[in-house]
Amino acid sequence: MRFTFSFVGLASILLISCQKDEVVPELPVEKTVTYTVYAEKDYSGSFYNNAKGQLELTIAKITGNGTTQVLWDTVFAWRNLVDYPAFQNRVILQKKFSILDSKEKLQVSYIRKYDQNGALSLTGTGEPVANGNTSFSYDVPM
Repeated sequence: MRFTFSFVGLASILLISCQKDEVVPELPVEKTVTYTVYAEKDYSGSFYNNAKGQLELTIAKITGNGTTQVLWDTVFAWRNLVDYPAFQNRVILQKKFSILDSKEKLQVSYIRKYDQNGALSLTGTGEPVANGNTSFSYDVPM
């Protein structure tokens, strides 16, 4: 009888100590993206009288399975290049998003369009916000 109680007690202790570790859910990380928009140069010369520009800004989330979801976007409608602010008066746009760093990534991008007397040009670029970064600044000269 004494042996049975000892065996049961020992088995109970072993079973208690072999419990599975609880899976701790990952907490979202808040990331701040700051766009700075300004005129790349002085457009006040007569060469730029009919020059216009449009700017599209986008922040998207890319998940581990490759799907992309646009979280925020905005467009600076066509306007004369001279109307874009100089660096001293730059436009600063700041947005915050919560993501799971191990499964998701923020993608920051912009598209610039120019119209110089009917000659159109387009440039664009984008890059991911690295894991571990909680803030990211992106200069967009127009």
